[in-house]
Amino acid sequence: MPTVRWTPLLAAVATLVFASTALGVPPALLSVGQNQRRPTATFSAPGAAGLTLYVASSPDRATNGRFFDENLKDVSFLTDSEIQSGRWVSDSKIDPGRYWVMLNADNLCFLPSGGVDPACADGFSEPLPLTVPKPKTRYSTSAQKLSFIKTLALRIVAKPLGERRTYKLCYPTKGGGRKCVSGVLRGYDWDSPAQDTRSVRTSGLKATTTFTWSVGGRKVASRRIRVG
Repeated sequence: MPTVRWTPLLAAVATLVFASTALGVPPALLSVGQNQRRPTATFSAPGAAGLTLYVASSPDRATNGRFFDENLKDVSFLTDSEIQSGRWVSDSKIDPGRYWVMLNADNLCFLPSGGVDPACADGFSEPLPLTVPKPKTRYSTSAQKLSFIKTLALRIVAKPLGERRTYKLCYPTKGGGRKCVSGVLRGYDWDSPAQDTRSVRTSGLKATTTFTWSVGGRKVASRRIRVG
């Protein structure tokens, strides 16, 4: 399915279409954000007895107003205290990326004379975009001298890292040149570290050698080691 470009006009049209079967006024998302990758939202939903909040990777919606199931990343049934406060904080983290947030309200407000109160929130809100940035990755290094095989084991640790990143380990040689070796940090979880180790023979190194690690062309760490 082609990606829908969500413009203010399209959002307004969609709100009218999806609200056409609602019994009251649509709930309103006032703001969305994130706190350490936990989505947050403030909202207005007068009289709503039940609220469901959806987080999806695309604003595309089915004819019933819901995000497509395959794009859903979080579905939360809001508690009474959350509904009364108009504030929601997810109990789970999501990966960095671009998302869309939407509310669905159930209208259970009945008039004393019978029928449903049209001033109560009912139906779907307009979706709002949410961007969750990548957390800052910090790098650390260590070295182990394996004298019996004349080798240095040079390790780099990236924390946290939830993606694959290549790096270069560069150092000067005894003859005045410079040598680089490549490695890969295979990160799988934005709450966990990733690490990799490269082995370098000490026979071609100066007595004291400075090693430099670079990721994406940017120096992230260096270590000065006495080899001899």
